[in-house]
Amino acid sequence: MHQRICFGPYDLFSLKHDLVVTLQPPTNEPAQPLTKETFKIATQFIKEFGEKERGRILPERFEDTKAKYVAIWARFISTHQEYYRKRKYLHVAYNPDNDTFSVVIPDRGRPPKPNSADKKIDFRLDTATTNQLDNYCRISNIQRSQAIREAIELFLADKGRNK
Repeated sequence: MHQRICFGPYDLFSLKHDLVVTLQPPTNEPAQPLTKETFKIATQFIKEFGEKERGRILPERFEDTKAKYVAIWARFISTHQEYYRKRKYLHVAYNPDNDTFSVVIPDRGRPPKPNSADKKIDFRLDTATTNQLDNYCRISNIQRSQAIREAIELFLADKGRNK
């Protein structure tokens, strides 16, 4: 299973054939003019890459199978419109065992825990109170935030009893 960020149909072709260099710019705009600096960088890259892997003959040409990759790309874009609209690319995986492509949407991280402490409140303390808080936390082996939460819960419970 190969996975790569794809900007268009040619990237699907390069993913399938495990090509390292994509020759098509990521947008439909023409490529920028080649400067001496970019030519030098590209030549150096090709020299280094060429020593690691010799050229291969691909079983298909992009020009011959372009319609297939354009259709797959169009289906992916229509299915994942919002993601593609925001980022202008899709994460695509290719499975060589059954010759299929699939879009992989990365996870956004952990889901929030129920009743989690997701609100952040900043406030200032004087030096003496901060030192007392730090001493209490060290003795009780708890974090500052946990000690402050416990103090607020005790304060609110006491206020509720006095009403």
